[in-house]
Amino acid sequence: MLLWNLVRKDLLLEWKNKDAVLAMTAFTALVLLLFAIAVESIPALLRDIAPGAVWITYLFAAILGFNRVAMVERENNAMYTLLVAPIDRSLLFISKFTVNFLLISLVQVLSLPLIMLFFNIDIFLMMGSLSWIFILTTLGMSAIGTLFSAMLVNIRMKDVLMPLLTFPLLVPLLIAAVSLTRAVFNGQELQSTWVNLLLAYDVIFITAGTILYEFLLEE
Repeated sequence: MLLWNLVRKDLLLEWKNKDAVLAMTAFTALVLLLFAIAVESIPALLRDIAPGAVWITYLFAAILGFNRVAMVERENNAMYTLLVAPIDRSLLFISKFTVNFLLISLVQVLSLPLIMLFFNIDIFLMMGSLSWIFILTTLGMSAIGTLFSAMLVNIRMKDVLMPLLTFPLLVPLLIAAVSLTRAVFNGQELQSTWVNLLLAYDVIFITAGTILYEFLLEE
């Protein structure tokens, strides 16, 4: 119940402001459109570049949302109230992680018609396999983003440092996501190596975030 209340609080604040969702959705639509326009003269390339274009777009859109979610409690010193409350600090990480995951997932769902339109791919015929790839990759992205956004929230240059610190960690995750998405688009069998990499990322960084978030909040 407490976890749900924390998640609900952040979701209500985001619903009221809509800053993160609007920025992430607009950015995603624009970048996907630019990728499609860049190769529209070579239709055969659309399917080939689609996996990379999709995940690069989601990566940068997610970066826009991470800092916004982390800043909610910093406004009006609301974080101090949470820190003195008799609650397990790991719940704060899980709630922020959940909100980031839901925001990115929402943007992904909204972008599916655009992917179908711009890249001429019938996404809905592939949703069984794609949904698992999206979920596993987004879990890892959200865990890393939540952890580092808490680390950088009080730093003036957080908008610059966030991508510099997270991109090296996210590259293997995105390579796995692109490889698996390409296999689905081409009707190929998914390689267990990439699936195991996504699972390992999820377990490692969700666990690390749960343990380390308390110390980051105290800094």
